[in-house]
Amino acid sequence: LVVSSAVNNGGASFVAINLAAAFSFDSSKTALLIDCNLRYPSLHHAFDMIPELGVTDYLDDPRMDIASIIYPTGIRRLRFVPAGKRKEATADYFTSQ
Repeated sequence: LVVSSAVNNGGASFVAINLAAAFSFDSSKTALLIDCNLRYPSLHHAFDMIPELGVTDYLDDPRMDIASIIYPTGIRRLRFVPAGKRKEATADYFTSQ
C-alpha cells in the first residue's frame, strides 16, 4: 500500500504508521514500513531513532545487504526502512532503472 497526502502536513505519516501497526497485530504477518519521502523524511522520528542507512543508501549500492537497512520499531512484527541520506535529485531514484 502507498499512503500519500494531497497537501503538506496532511497526516500521511500518521496514517502510514498506524496502518502498518494494525497489520503487524495479525500474528501470521510481518509489516514493513518504508519511508519513501526522500525530500522530507520524518517517519524515523516516530520511532525515536537516528538511522545510519536507508532506501537511498541501498539504491546507491544494491550490493548492500538489505538487512542493514531494516530496523526494529519496538512493535512486534513491525519493521521499518528509513529514507536514508537526503539527496538533491530525489525523483531520480523512482524514475531510473
